[in-house]
This record gives sequence, structure tokens and C-alpha cells, in this order.
Amino acid sequence: PAPLKKQMAAVLAEGFVLRRSVFQKCLELYPMAEWQVLMQKMNKLNRFKKKNNDFIRRFTAGVKMVEVDGNGRLLIPKDLTVFANISKDIVVASAVNIIEIWDK
Repeated sequence: PAPLKKQMAAVLAEGFVLRRSVFQKCLELYPMAEWQVLMQKMNKLNRFKKKNNDFIRRFTAGVKMVEVDGNGRLLIPKDLTVFANISKDIVVASAVNIIEIWDK
């Protein structure tokens, strides 16, 4: 949506990370700067503990780097549309520092 693109103008050029939600059948869109902060926190987890390693693996499964095209659109990869049951129309919802993408 145009109003959302206007609010996000500063981060559009940096790109985004699109991933499957861990707990819901939706997708989560992270601005690149936000994703990098999150990954710094993840890197502090001890991967020799099974629960940490399992969490990291589940959290980062299906992660895709996406960029805005010349018309200001993001292409959602097919495997992620299948995961979120996205057929045609979507709902975009703000979730504090990320955006959730749901099938309408």
C-alpha cells in the first residue's frame, strides 16, 4: 500500500528479509537493519545447547532476502506463499518492528 511505502521510504533501498513465522501461518518481513540486530542477538546463543540450536534452525528456516522492484513491489517466493496459504489477496499488519503478511 502507498501509505506504508511512504512510511518505509528510508529502508526500502536496504532490502528486507522475508521468513515464515514460527507460531502462525503468516510471513514476517524484516527491514535489513532490524534483521541484522536480531542476528547479532542470535549469534550470542550457545549452539552447543540443543534447544538453542533447534530454535535457531527453526527461526531461520525458509529465510529469503527480498528487494523492492522499480514499482515498489516485493516478490514473495513461491515456497513462502505456499507456507502461508497465500492465494491472491493479502493483509499487511504492523507488528511493532516487523510487518506480518497474511492471506486475506
